[in-house]
Amino acid sequence: MESGKWRHVRSLLLCVTCIIGCSSIFAQDSNSTYKNTVSIEALGLGRYGSAEYEVLLRKGKLVDYYAAAGFAMVRFFNYENKFKPDVFIPMMGRAVFGQKSHHLELSFGQVVASYSTFSVAKGGEDRELEVSLALGTAYRFHTPQGRWQYRATFYKILDDFDNNRIWIGVAAGYRFNVKN
Repeated sequence: MESGKWRHVRSLLLCVTCIIGCSSIFAQDSNSTYKNTVSIEALGLGRYGSAEYEVLLRKGKLVDYYAAAGFAMVRFFNYENKFKPDVFIPMMGRAVFGQKSHHLELSFGQVVASYSTFSVAKGGEDRELEVSLALGTAYRFHTPQGRWQYRATFYKILDDFDNNRIWIGVAAGYRFNVKN
């Protein structure tokens, strides 16, 4: 495996290890809460918008831990007007502080991007794969017994571990599956 791709794999493994490790350290007994959330994000890690699924890993007294994965398609057709969409798959670990309506969220993870380009060497279409590191901080609002959740997020994305990008996102989500 070439060194650049190995760096991406190590980074992804580090993120997963940190999410699992941190959730075990701060684990507490759970009260009744919503375990799953499906949301739509404008802008955000999908660049222009994405659909996302989030699951509660551990509920603590001060901090709750979540894992989230999303899906976005940015450009649907390539330069030859063929259906070859650019796909973004963000995967994030989140620590959410606060137990009432207002929450501070800190997140980190990876964004896998696959997009169509023109390759002079190949004389036609080529598909690029990028793995980017993403860090985020958000304001999250929901009522303790309410099903709707709203987030305003500020992201720092290290595109393909080369270019720094500052990005924002806003999301609305529906929480379900009560966990006792």
